[in-house]
Amino acid sequence: MSKLYGYARVSTEEQRTDRQIIALTKFGVSRDCIFTDKQSGKDFNRPKYRKLMSKLRPKDALVLSSLDRLGRNYNEIIEQWRIITSEKKADIIILDMSLLDTRSEYDLIESLISAIVLKILSYVAEKERENIRTRQKEGIDAAKANGVKFGRPKIKRPKSFIGIYRKWKNKELTGREAAECLNVSHTTFLNWVKQFEGREIVQKSSTKEINENLKVKRIGNVYGYMRVSTKEQNEDRQRIALTEAGVPLKNIFMDKQSGKDFNRPAYKKLVKKIKPGDTLVIKSIDRLGRNYKEILEEWRIITKEKGANINILDMPLLNSNQDKDLIGTVISDIVLQLLSYVAETERNFIRQRQAEGIAAAKVRGVKFGREKKEKPPLFVSLREKWLKEEISAREAGRILNITHNTFIRWAKE
Repeated sequence: MSKLYGYARVSTEEQRTDRQIIALTKFGVSRDCIFTDKQSGKDFNRPKYRKLMSKLRPKDALVLSSLDRLGRNYNEIIEQWRIITSEKKADIIILDMSLLDTRSEYDLIESLISAIVLKILSYVAEKERENIRTRQKEGIDAAKANGVKFGRPKIKRPKSFIGIYRKWKNKELTGREAAECLNVSHTTFLNWVKQFEGREIVQKSSTKEINENLKVKRIGNVYGYMRVSTKEQNEDRQRIALTEAGVPLKNIFMDKQSGKDFNRPAYKKLVKKIKPGDTLVIKSIDRLGRNYKEILEEWRIITKEKGANINILDMPLLNSNQDKDLIGTVISDIVLQLLSYVAETERNFIRQRQAEGIAAAKVRGVKFGREKKEKPPLFVSLREKWLKEEISAREAGRILNITHNTFIRWAKE
């Protein structure tokens, strides 16, 4: 049975969650199903939130009073939203923004509007956090200018420090043992050593930090992808654009197939080849596909999971290898949403025009499909043999020079 969970968050211990909890309980969330963190929204490394996530199951619903209670980091809000709704198959309900209620059955245009609203509000949440930090810094700077001191008073170095320092230097004591002798923390002892020696002691970085510092941006392979919907269509225009953009011919993959989904042989082979640091070049977003949700999901897989870049030649704003600030990221994301919507809408229009054209042709007496084959005289005797199990359907089909399925269909008529 599905459950209703609530999440409330404030940034400091002094702040209260009463208003949020009242809103959640009024909506119908049981008090023992409400999880609360008193922690910054800069990331999602929060104990109660993580506990809540471990409890969420498919068809459950998570209720929040407003989106900024979920977090204040644009990219992480979008990612958590995806994890909850797509991976965990749960719903999210934002009480002060009814459009952000994933229980609602939205058509394509409503889904687009909802996605754009989510991105704009996520941007506003992070921007407000930046403004709060700016105001805090300005307040601290003003207070310092007025002589206000922040932090704990400095501990004076005792006279016994020099003797302990020499023992530490001679390796008679470890840093932690020296700190215990002086009744201070290990960090304070090392700071005193640094001041005493008049130089910095560089503490060993963790392996992770070293790897991060040494990490060089990898320039990988460049691949191209092109697609046309039918075997009759010509892909030369796309190939010329990709080669002019620097894609080697051997690295260009092509499908002659509809963009309704991503179950395409060449595309699947291409995605398997893509590695972190590689770049995928496509002439326009509708060559990638014509299914709104699947375009966005494939974009996420390539750029986030595989760590590769995508360049759209007709829309450089979408190039994922550009360094963008927060507003640039939001604009790029919204443009991607809009163009993905346009790609699917155009496919719907094409299908509608095809259906109208076929209907009009049928009214004029035009016949579609292959002409029906006439049953040869030999069919009757072969059917009798088949019914008596004297011959198989495949053997009968071979004699009549038709397929096995055609023979069975004729036999059942």
